[in-house]
Amino acid sequence: MEKFIYHNTKSDFDIVAINIFLKDGAVNEPIKGLTNVTTSLMGKKTTSKTSQEINEVFESVGGFLRFKTYGDFITISIATKKANIKESMDTLKDVLTNSVFEEETLEIEKQNVLSTLKSRKERPFDFAFDNLRKILYKNTPYEISSLGTEESVKSISVKDVRERYFDILKKDYVASVVADNLEDKDIETIKSVLDIFSKNQETPSINICPKVDKDEVISIKRGGAQASIMCGYDAPLSKDKKEYFAFKVLNAILGNGMSSILFKILREEKGYAYAVNSSVSTNLYCSKMIAYIGTSIEKSDNALKDLNDIIKNLNIKEEDIDLAKQKLIGNFSLEHQTRFSKSYAMGYFELMGLGKDTIFEYENLIKSVTKKEIEDVYKTYINHHKCVVVT
Repeated sequence: MEKFIYHNTKSDFDIVAINIFLKDGAVNEPIKGLTNVTTSLMGKKTTSKTSQEINEVFESVGGFLRFKTYGDFITISIATKKANIKESMDTLKDVLTNSVFEEETLEIEKQNVLSTLKSRKERPFDFAFDNLRKILYKNTPYEISSLGTEESVKSISVKDVRERYFDILKKDYVASVVADNLEDKDIETIKSVLDIFSKNQETPSINICPKVDKDEVISIKRGGAQASIMCGYDAPLSKDKKEYFAFKVLNAILGNGMSSILFKILREEKGYAYAVNSSVSTNLYCSKMIAYIGTSIEKSDNALKDLNDIIKNLNIKEEDIDLAKQKLIGNFSLEHQTRFSKSYAMGYFELMGLGKDTIFEYENLIKSVTKKEIEDVYKTYINHHKCVVVT
């Protein structure tokens, strides 16, 4: 894994985009939600700076400093300008080594997370997904979101946060920088911050991916006029590049946009859905395909049956493949126009084992997927389902 990536865009803009990926998110935390709370508090205060003073360093040039927790990794994201690199990096180093955690700010952050957890119960898609992951990732760290649970979040103490903060600094990293014609001294300034992580060992991989080896449907009564149906299926890990891209095309055929098979049949022909789609939830250690349909309660039984019948009896046609490829290539191009999105993608692809150059090879990788490769991953991974029906 390449730890430091620098892409020179060779233009005249002075914006610098930096994304640091720490290979240890919520998946290895001792208390559910602790990593999210800890990263949310980083940047609030250090021994020498207030939250306002930290933010002003970045916002004064139109930039930002952000910390975010995902299942498999933590991101430290920075946007700044070349003239501000040293001050930005000095401030980041201060945050990474001298953050102060206080009871009052911890309690405020815990209340923010608790409010978010409660609001997820009011949103049909989020409520369905939070319940699906309990059976799809059963007995693994992925069965609970990086937010944690109400009980676990309430139990977090300042001592817990401090310990997790120091533990985060021990993690393996990938740093991705996108900028124009940085001088050597600027690159060394960025690398000097990374020295904080440089003595760490590679994070060991773990086997925590339960197979969807039988059909299972859970019904949950929530109340309301609408039904939310969400089903999960196996999917390949990103480390197998050929399977990964073949499955991306397969998913696009099934549920990406209004021209997808699920949309055309379930919404336009059957009239079931106000929303229907599928997506691939890619994690380092466990990936799944998720299909979703929102419909009326009286149509929910038929919608569930037809959803799985379509997915499990798919007839893959060349015209569907061509259209899916066009969508994937077009969407990727539109989503990766900025320096920040390019920096994020390069670091993410490197971390996931696909390689940093995937961002530049993406179009050819999609175009090169064959019908047989799509049929092979379809037969390998789409065999059974686990579903949640919320009414």
